[in-house]
Amino acid sequence: MNQTSYDTFKDRLNDSFNLIGEEDYIRTSVMVPLVFKQGEYHLLFERRTGAISQGYEICFPGGRIDSSSGESSLDAAIRETAEEIGIDRGKVTPDLHLGVLVTNRNMTVDCHVCRLDIKGVEECVPNPAEVESVFTIPLSFFEETVPDRYEVVITVHPSVRDENGNDHVLLPSRELGLPSRYHSAWGNFRQPVYSYKTDYGVIWGITARIILTLVRKIRDAEIS
Repeated sequence: MNQTSYDTFKDRLNDSFNLIGEEDYIRTSVMVPLVFKQGEYHLLFERRTGAISQGYEICFPGGRIDSSSGESSLDAAIRETAEEIGIDRGKVTPDLHLGVLVTNRNMTVDCHVCRLDIKGVEECVPNPAEVESVFTIPLSFFEETVPDRYEVVITVHPSVRDENGNDHVLLPSRELGLPSRYHSAWGNFRQPVYSYKTDYGVIWGITARIILTLVRKIRDAEIS
């Protein structure tokens, strides 16, 4: 690499957000939908059907980004929202990119805050294959409510045992000459898990973490 090539590389890298190892993650995107009604903004949620992953849980609309087609994370959030809750894309106004959440499930979640030009959930037509119901909760509820905080323990396993009791090595730590502490499970990292109790049920996990981030950024903006 010559000096000119390096300078070009350096300038381009400094102008973009780069997540190291992104190619190894499942890339997803969600919309954090805001609906203005009764004089204030509400967050719109959906409850999944029981037939899909994490059935009956409360979440924001979203899904996997179609990287093969060059789809952006915002386009994916809008597409998934239109498909899941049945609103016209023209009724979506993107406002800001809240950030990227890296999960412990080998997945990244791009979060986009958007306003929906609807008066209420009666204008939505949820896709019954994915969504059981749609509802809104005032944003002020989350601004005034401190979420419950719990913890889970995450352990790294260099091998797995199948149903027949046979071990399958995933990371050959001995052959690689790694220190002995990596020959068996290690870590026991504690990770916080947040939850909000609402009249519609418990909102927890990734969705609760996104809400908490949104509320904190709103407070930061008000202070500054």
